[in-house]
Amino acid sequence: MKLKYIYNVAALSALLLSACTQDDELTQEDIAAPEALSIQRISVADFTTGSRASNDGVTVTFENGDRIGLMLIDADGNATGNVPFEYTDGVWNNVENASYSSKIQKAVAYFPYIENLNPTTSAEELKDSYNWISAEEFKDKDLLVSEINVTAPELTVGFKHAFSLISLSAEGSVTAGEETYTYPLDLSDVSFSIGDEQYTPEIINGKFLCLIDGKELRTNDFRYFYTIGGTTYAKTLNETVTLESNHSYTFPCPTSDSEETSVAPGDFYCISENGVIVIIPDNAASIPEGLTCKGIVFYVMTNEDFSSFAITNGLTAGNYPGFNGNHGLVVSLKDGGSLGTAESFEKFLLSNIDGWNDKTRLNGYKITQAMQEAVTKNTITSFTALNGHEETTSPSATSWFAPSFMELAILVRGSDGNTVSANGKTYIDKQLQKLEGTAIAEGNIPSITFESQETPQEQNVVWFITGNSGTEFSYPFTDTTPGETYRPICAF
Repeated sequence: MKLKYIYNVAALSALLLSACTQDDELTQEDIAAPEALSIQRISVADFTTGSRASNDGVTVTFENGDRIGLMLIDADGNATGNVPFEYTDGVWNNVENASYSSKIQKAVAYFPYIENLNPTTSAEELKDSYNWISAEEFKDKDLLVSEINVTAPELTVGFKHAFSLISLSAEGSVTAGEETYTYPLDLSDVSFSIGDEQYTPEIINGKFLCLIDGKELRTNDFRYFYTIGGTTYAKTLNETVTLESNHSYTFPCPTSDSEETSVAPGDFYCISENGVIVIIPDNAASIPEGLTCKGIVFYVMTNEDFSSFAITNGLTAGNYPGFNGNHGLVVSLKDGGSLGTAESFEKFLLSNIDGWNDKTRLNGYKITQAMQEAVTKNTITSFTALNGHEETTSPSATSWFAPSFMELAILVRGSDGNTVSANGKTYIDKQLQKLEGTAIAEGNIPSITFESQETPQEQNVVWFITGNSGTEFSYPFTDTTPGETYRPICAF
C-alpha cells in the first residue's frame, strides 16, 4: 500500500484539537503543524545552453493560470499525489496547500500539469504516462521535467525538455552600407519523414519545429522537404544523428536563389536605425532586428518610369535615388482617414487641379498636395485621408499621399491595374499579415481621382475600387463627401 505524505494543514490541526480532553492544555509548540511546500525558483534549460523563461520553441514563458505538477516519492520509492502549483504574477501558488514531510525523499516536477495523471517515480516514467505529443498547443507538447532531492519544504525546480527538438529553417541576407541583415525565409509545404513515419512541423516565429522522442536519424532514412519561391527541395543527411532529450537539431534549407539586389512587388520597404533604406525580399518570413518596416512595395518603376512619374507630380526625380536603380510605390501598413468635410470640394477641383479627373494617371501625390494646400488656405475645411501618416517614411521617399484611381487599381488588382481582380490585394495582405499590419479593406476603397459626369445628370463623383473583387464604381458627392477610409501610399 502506498503511503501518502500530503496533508491539509487546517484539517490536521482540527484533528489534533478534537483529540484533547478538557483537562489537557495544548500549546502552540505541541502542535508542530507541518510546513506547506513552496516553489522558490524555477529555471528552464534551453535546448542549447543557458536558462530562459515564452514557449516559442526556443524559450518558455509562463503565463498566469499555468500549472506545474509535483509527484512526491518516499525513501522506499513509492510515489504519491499529483500536487498542482499555479502561476500568478510571478508566484507559484500551492493550490491544495500540500505539506512537507521528512519522509519525502524525492519529487518529480513536470509541466504542463495533467489533473488525473497517475503518480510516477521518474522523469522517464512520466514521459510514457501520457501522450504529450498529441496536445493541440506546442507548449503543451513540450513536456518539461525535473527530478528533485527534497530536504526542505522550499523547492528549486530546474526543468529540462523531455523530448528532442527538430528545427527546419532557411535564411537570407541583404547588405546595406556596412551592415548585413539576416532574415528567415518564408517556407511552405514543410515536412519530414523518418523511415515510414511522416511528420508535419509547426511554424513558430518563422521556424518549423517538431518534438521527437528517442529517434535515430540515419542517412537516406531521414528526409525533409520544403518549398521556397515555388521551388520544392528534398534533402537528407550525410551521417547518422542520434537524438538526445533537451537538445535541438537544426537542419538548413538552402535555396538556389542568389542574393536579392532588385525590387519586386511584395518586398518590404525598411529603414535602418541610421536612416538607410533596406529592401527585404518578399520571401522573408519576418523583418530582421535593427530595421523598421514602413510598408510593402506594390509597384516597381525604372529610372525612366520614375522620371515621368516625377514630372506628373511636380517632383524633382534627382531627389529620390531609389534602390539599386529601381523605384516604386509603397503601401502603408495601416489605413488613414476619410476625405473630410468640405462644402467647396467640387468648385475647388474643377478650377485648381490639372488631371483631377484622369483615371489613367499616377498622380495621387499631386492631388493630395493640392488638397493639403487648400486646407492651409481655408479653401476647403478639412482633409483627413492621411490621419496617422504625418511622418515621412524616409528622406528618400515622398510623404504619404492618397492614391489616384490607377494607383489604387494597381494595388488591388496587381500587375498594371488594368485587369479586374483582387490578386494584388490578396498577395499584399499575405505580406501585411507577416508584420501584423492591417489588411486592405474588403469593401469600398476611395481613390483621390474625381470626375464630372453628364449623365444621368451633371454631377461630380469620386472613383472607388472594391477590395474583394477589384471592380470600379463612382460615388456622387454634393452636400456631403464619402466617408470610406483611404489607404495611404508613398513613392521612392
